[in-house]
Amino acid sequence: MPANDSATLRRARPGAARIATTLQYKGRVTVGEDGNGVTLDQFPTTVSGDSVRYFLRVGTGGDQAPVRGLTVTLNDDVVFQNDDEFESETVEVALNPIGRESNSIVAAARGTAGSAARVAIVAVQPGRAPVAGLSVLPSARADDRVRTILAVHNVDAAEIGVRIAFFEPDGTLAGRTRPERLVRHATVNLDLNAVAASLGLGWTGGAVHVEWVARGPGRVSTVATEERFRQDGDASRQSFAVRTLALDDYPPRPVAAAVADELLGD
Repeated sequence: MPANDSATLRRARPGAARIATTLQYKGRVTVGEDGNGVTLDQFPTTVSGDSVRYFLRVGTGGDQAPVRGLTVTLNDDVVFQNDDEFESETVEVALNPIGRESNSIVAAARGTAGSAARVAIVAVQPGRAPVAGLSVLPSARADDRVRTILAVHNVDAAEIGVRIAFFEPDGTLAGRTRPERLVRHATVNLDLNAVAASLGLGWTGGAVHVEWVARGPGRVSTVATEERFRQDGDASRQSFAVRTLALDDYPPRPVAAAVADELLGD
């Protein structure tokens, strides 16, 4: 059976959309004493879509001598043929759609006994460019008389990474939370009093920023609610005023992949 690995390997350069490369098939053909070698396998297609392209990669057999000729037949079509020695080659190919019959592959090699070649097929899909967004609560309080609750909702389909930044009244940064992931349509409700305390901040008021990142189109909805109390220091205190605070939402902007990695991880 082929070594079929559905794990996705991601590669990126700063400022570029990620490229997702998923292994579809990995095999090897070794030449026997008669100067010929054949490997026959079947494997499923695990990645598809309009933007997906498939590539056959052939190369030498590592520490073994290279073959002198190699022919690869994929789904009854000859997709690679070389009668000379080679280091490596890449050829675009086609695979059967997901859910249809398995793909068949035959690798036939010629050369000295023990020489070998490696054969792999990968699915390559352009990643979606990461974007970052910002919602700003210009002024909030969090003390014994005021409690502020901030709700952040992931509106779009892409998973987002979100964190909260607290600023002092003079505009200096007081601290940030660790990033938190929100899947599609998930909501997180944050008690700013409790969050600031968990960070060890002496923060009682100032601006609050909701910083978020998505790999691809994203959008969040944010709502802040302020609750005021008649007395402090009493667990039985009752609120007498509740109001909704307005946030300024800034449109998403493209960012480098490293920014997405910071909030979403690799």
